[in-house]
Amino acid sequence: MSIEARRGVRLLSLLVALVATSVSTPARESDLRPTSTRVAASLPRVYVGQSVQLTAEVTALGDEPPAVAGSVEFFAGEDALGTAALVTENDRTTAILAVTLPEGVHSIIARYQGNSALAFSYSAPPAMVEILPPVEP
Repeated sequence: MSIEARRGVRLLSLLVALVATSVSTPARESDLRPTSTRVAASLPRVYVGQSVQLTAEVTALGDEPPAVAGSVEFFAGEDALGTAALVTENDRTTAILAVTLPEGVHSIIARYQGNSALAFSYSAPPAMVEILPPVEP
């Protein structure tokens, strides 16, 4: 085997070892702690073009739960509206997203994406937001 071939084999072995040590095995779903997610809208009714602030609050359940971390994805029905990072302040862990929605009634849900210690959860019940047509002058 040539020197270049041996170097290639060593480099490949090193890369395999590096990848093997940096990949973590995900926790089994049964090992994850349950969570609860609630969602609220800043206003139940606005006009077309006005934004609504969506707030999701995530709580880890059980005795001595781990700190909640990660992000929340917001949906209007099946349409993804965006993702926001969770922030803990004053013993509350929330994610906030401002959105502008089209005219109509929208059922807003939030999905906590979970992490290596906490299970995902959906908000229930949804927050209802009505977007009214523009006011004619």
